Amino acid sequence: MMNFSKELDTAEEEYLHLFCRVKETALYKAFKDDALKGMYSHHFAKMTTPYHPILLREVLSSSRQALNRSFIHVKLPLNARVDKKMLSYLTSEDYFCDLDLYYYHDLKHLDTCTKVITKLGEGDALHDACHAMELYDARHISASFAKNKMKRKKPFYLSKEIRLYVCYENGVPVGSAELYISPVTNIVKIEEVAILDEYQRRGYGSSFMKCLLNESKRLGAACAYLITVNEAASRAFYEKLGFVKVLEQENIFKNLL
Repeated sequence: MMNFSKELDTAEEEYLHLFCRVKETALYKAFKDDALKGMYSHHFAKMTTPYHPILLREVLSSSRQALNRSFIHVKLPLNARVDKKMLSYLTSEDYFCDLDLYYYHDLKHLDTCTKVITKLGEGDALHDACHAMELYDARHISASFAKNKMKRKKPFYLSKEIRLYVCYENGVPVGSAELYISPVTNIVKIEEVAILDEYQRRGYGSSFMKCLLNESKRLGAACAYLITVNEAASRAFYEKLGFVKVLEQENIFKNLL
C-alpha cells in the first residue's frame, strides 16, 4: 500500500512548481503565481507543521503579506480539520472553510472507452482542446480570466509537460482535460476536467474519464489521482468510475471575491 499522503503530496507539488514560486517559512510554504494572479489555486499558504489553532492564527495573519494577494487562502495539512472553537472564530472573522478530496485510481482494472473519441492536444486537436477549455471557463468564471488562464497554461501544453486532451462528439469538441505525469512518483494527476454544459449528464464525462484512465495506463503510470470538491454529485461520479477517496484537505478563505 502506497503512502498516500507523501506520494500524492509530492506529485501535487511537482505540478504546482510548474507555475508557482515557492517561499518556505517555519510554519508554511507560500505558493504564488504572479503571471495568473486571479487563480486562487495557484496562491496559497500550505501549513507544514501539524495543525494547532495558535499556529493556524499565525499563518492566517502572515500569509496575506507573503502572497501579496487581496484574498487569503490557507491549506491545512492533509487530513487535518479545524476544531469547533477555531471554526467559530473563523466564522466570526468572515473566513470560510472548504474541503478538497483526493481521489485515487490504481489503473489495474479499467473499462474501455467507446462513447467518445479522445485525442492528445496536437495541431488541430490542441486548438480544439484549448477552445473547449477556454469556453468552459468563460461560461463558469469570466471571459477575461479564461483568456489569461489559457495564455498562462498553453506553453506547457505545447511542450507536453502537461498533456492536454480533447474529446469529440460527431467531430465537435465537447470537453478537455489535463494529464500530468510525475517523474518522481510515476503518478498521473488528472486536472481541469471540463465537459461543456450542453453535453453534461449524457455520458460524455464518464466516457472521457475512462479514456483518460486508459491513456494514463498506456503511458506507464502506476496510478492516477484527482482533486475534487466535497459535493455528493462529484463524489458519486468519481466513485462510480472506480476512484477511491484517500485524503482530505481543508482550505480556509477570506475575501475570495
